[in-house]
Amino acid sequence: MMLTKEAQASNSLEAMRAAVEARIAYASGPIWEAQVIEEADLEDWPDKRAGDIAVV
Repeated sequence: MMLTKEAQASNSLEAMRAAVEARIAYASGPIWEAQVIEEADLEDWPDKRAGDIAVV
């Protein structure tokens, strides 16, 4: 899971799963692709740890 420790503590996996499912409920099938908007990528952030790649 790519969240800060604080975000992990305040957001259960089940709650996040339910939120994503609610957002994609209108789709006719599974998500097969995603687009990354490079201008929104962050290379550095306050809680960045070794092994972290990016924040979108």
